[in-house]
Amino acid sequence: LISWIQCEKPEFLNNRVTPLLQERAVRCLLRGTREEITSEAVMLLWVIESPQENSSPKLSPMVSLVWRFLATLLQLAGERVGSPSVDLVLRSHGQHARFLLGMLYEHDRPMLRQDARARLGISESRMSHLLSDLEEACLIHRAAAPKKKGVVLELQRAGRELVSQFGFQPGPHVTTEQESAREKVQEIFSGVEKTLNAILESKLNSVTERLERMEKANQRGHKQLEEAVLALRRYTLQRVSESTGSKYDRSTRRDALTRKLLKS
Repeated sequence: LISWIQCEKPEFLNNRVTPLLQERAVRCLLRGTREEITSEAVMLLWVIESPQENSSPKLSPMVSLVWRFLATLLQLAGERVGSPSVDLVLRSHGQHARFLLGMLYEHDRPMLRQDARARLGISESRMSHLLSDLEEACLIHRAAAPKKKGVVLELQRAGRELVSQFGFQPGPHVTTEQESAREKVQEIFSGVEKTLNAILESKLNSVTERLERMEKANQRGHKQLEEAVLALRRYTLQRVSESTGSKYDRSTRRDALTRKLLKS
C-alpha cells in the first residue's frame, strides 16, 4: 500500500485499491479471528497515518475517509469479537460439529454430554475440544445437570439460527452393540499391550542375567590369567636360580680337582 501511494495516482487508489481493501475487510470479518481482524485494522490505520514524502502524492480526502471507515469498522469488530469465527470452528472440527448442532436442534431440549458423545462415537479429549470451540463461538451452552451428575448441552440462539438456515443433520447414532464391540476391541488391545510388556520384561531380565554371567566369567578369567602369570614368573625365577647354582657347583668341583692334581 505504501508503494502504491507513492507511485500511483489518486484515481488508481480510489478505483482499484479501495475495492480490494473492501473485499479484504469483508473476508476478514467473515472468517478471521480476533487477532487477524485487529491486525488488519492496525495495518490500515498505520498506512493512513504514516508520514509520506513531500514529493509523493498524498491520499485524497475521499480515499482517506473510506480507508479510515474500514479501519474503524475492523477495530470495532475486533473489540466485539472475542471468539473464533463460526466458519473456522466448523472447518476445524469437520462433520462432528455439524452432527452435534443438528443433534441438539433435533433433541429440542438440554441433552446430557455423555449421551451426545456416545452418539457421536468420539474420544473424550476430542469431545472436550469440540465443546470448548462451539461454546466460544456462542453456538452452544454448557450447564450442570439439575438432577443427574454431569453436564447438559443446549443450543444458543446463534446456533439454532445456524442449524435452521443450513439444515445440519444429526450424526449417526452409535448403538449399544457398537459400544460393546468398541469396548471389546479396547480390551483386546489392552491385553495385547500387557502381553507385549511382559514379553519385553522377561527378555530384558534374561539379557541382564546373561550379561551378569558374562561379567562374572570375565572376572574369573582375569583371576586365572593373573595366577598363570604369577606361576610363570615363579617358574622362571626358579629355573634361573637353578641354572646359576649348577654352574657354581661345577666350577667349585673343577677347582678342587685342580688343587688335588697340583698337590699330587
